[in-house]
Amino acid sequence: MNIALVKTQSGSFIPATNQDNEACERIGQGELIHGKFTKMRNGAFHRKFMSMVQYVFQNQDKHKCFEDLLVEIKIRTGHYKEHIRESGEIVYIPKSISFAKMDEIEFSDFYSKAIKAIINGGIMQGTESQIMKAVEYVAVNY
Repeated sequence: MNIALVKTQSGSFIPATNQDNEACERIGQGELIHGKFTKMRNGAFHRKFMSMVQYVFQNQDKHKCFEDLLVEIKIRTGHYKEHIRESGEIVYIPKSISFAKMDEIEFSDFYSKAIKAIINGGIMQGTESQIMKAVEYVAVNY
């Protein structure tokens, strides 16, 4: 069973919706439950990231398509798994950044690493503040 919870001002967690409340009512008082909790992703933050990658793509000449740039960023941030071929060659397979694969905390960490990879990896010239100003402008005017 999946239940979404919201943290109140008092620090308690309560069901987020009527459906979540109904699911909670099926759990008896004193029963122990166990689960994995994730902080839900912020769609606006994801769009901001994609705007940043789009801005970087339009202002660089190393990558021929947007997807290639996104793969490069994922690899430079360490967001990949290694696959060893029969020949012994190591191939890096980028992991997904989908809402189902990363919670908000993981995505925030990835976002910070992506900015550093863009600047320090020579993908695009500029400072973090210059890139972020441009991204804010693009996100607001998109």
